[in-house]
Amino acid sequence: MSDLADRQLRFHGSIWLQEMGTHLAEWFSCVPGYRHSKDGDGWIALSGEDYAGFNVGCVLDRPDASAVFDRYSDMIGPLPAAIVVERLTPSVLSQADQVGARHIGQIPFMAREAGGSRQPESVAVDVQPAANLGDVTPAAVLFADSFSANLQACINMFEPMLNNPSTTLWLGEIEGEVISTAVALHSGTTVGIYCLATTRPLRRQGHAGALVRGIMASQLSTGARSFYLHTTSLERNFSEEIGFKPVAWHDVFLLNDTTDRSSRLVL
Repeated sequence: MSDLADRQLRFHGSIWLQEMGTHLAEWFSCVPGYRHSKDGDGWIALSGEDYAGFNVGCVLDRPDASAVFDRYSDMIGPLPAAIVVERLTPSVLSQADQVGARHIGQIPFMAREAGGSRQPESVAVDVQPAANLGDVTPAAVLFADSFSANLQACINMFEPMLNNPSTTLWLGEIEGEVISTAVALHSGTTVGIYCLATTRPLRRQGHAGALVRGIMASQLSTGARSFYLHTTSLERNFSEEIGFKPVAWHDVFLLNDTTDRSSRLVL
C-alpha cells in the first residue's frame, strides 16, 4: 500500500472515530440513565448505570484535547469508563493523571481498503444479519460473556439495531447455532466493525475471521470501500490474515474501574 493510501486511511480513521460517537449515542439512548456529549474535540457516551459497563469516550487529536479529557472526567463522575485517546500528548497524559485515569496501554486501529491482498481460506460459517428479536439474545449472550457486560444491557443496546439503517448486527452460525457476532456501522463508503465476539470453545480457530470476511463481502456489494476495526495486541493476527493492517495506535485510559473489566482491550 502506498504512503498516500496509508495517509488516507489514517485520515478516514480519524473521521471514523468521530462517527462512532454519533452511533454510540443512538445505542445508549435506550439504556436507563443515558447521557451523551459530542463536540469537535471528542465524544462520550454513558449508560448511567455501573452494571451496564458500556461507558466509553474518545478524545480526538485537537489543541485542547486535555481540556476535553478534564470535562469528560467530570461528566463520568463515579461510573467506570474507558477513554480512547487518538493521540497521546504530554498535556493529555498530565491531565489524565490529575483526574486519576489509569493508562492501560494501546489498541491497534486496523484498516483495509477494497481490493486488498488475497484472503486465505477460512472455516465455513454462515454469515447473516440479525432479522428479528430472536436473533438478538444469542448475540447479546456472546457479547456479554466476552466483555463481562450485563446481559440485559446488551439486549437493550442490540435491539434498536434491527431498525437502524446505518447499523447492522451480524451473526455467524454453524448448523443453525450462533457462534460469533459483530456490529457493522456504515457511514458513506466506510464501515466500522465492532463488538466482535466468538463463543469460548471456538476462539482462535478462524471463526471471527470468517465472520468479518462475510461482513466485508456483503458490504462491498453495496458500495463500501474502506473497513476499520479496533482489536487487541494479541488478537491482531486474525485481522491481518484477512488483509487489515494497523494504521494507528490509540491509547486507552480507565476511570473508576476497580474490577479492571476493560483491561482486556489491550491484552
